[in-house]
Amino acid sequence: MLCATTYCGRRLSALIWIGRTRNSLEPTTELGNVVGNLLNRVLKMAGNYRDGVLPAVGTGDSTDANVVETTAHFAAKLNSAYESLELQQCALLPIELARAGQRLHRCDGPVQTRQDPTQAARLDTILNLATQATYQALVGLLPILPEKAAAGLAQLGVDIAGRTIGDLLGKPLPAGHKLG
Repeated sequence: MLCATTYCGRRLSALIWIGRTRNSLEPTTELGNVVGNLLNRVLKMAGNYRDGVLPAVGTGDSTDANVVETTAHFAAKLNSAYESLELQQCALLPIELARAGQRLHRCDGPVQTRQDPTQAARLDTILNLATQATYQALVGLLPILPEKAAAGLAQLGVDIAGRTIGDLLGKPLPAGHKLG
């Protein structure tokens, strides 16, 4: 499994060029926009609806399948990409995971579920799954954006000191975890 110091120490400079096009010298901001947007949504949802505490998974449905599957296979795919030195894939996998979390949020958003008290368990599921996707995406970005990813994880209430990426991806955030 990956060790944050191994890859952070190498500073994978090739990743700086991801997203640059022939017509533009501006680096892509997709890493920050997609993952940062999901992080902000998760923190706002948790603060507004669950007092900043990660709820347990409640009622699931078919819209959850993509984020559940993507999250379940994320660590293995990320490890494989690093072992194969597929550096672009190392950056794309966290974005794919964050997008899956955003789709979940869009398909069955908190506004509808908040207005219906019978949907509290559904809201808990949306919040939990989106938070887990955000958490794993940020962990996956540690070698690429070490300062920003660590700051995002701190906003989720995660201390990364002395922990490897394998340690961090080995367990999801537990229900009851205080975000922020």
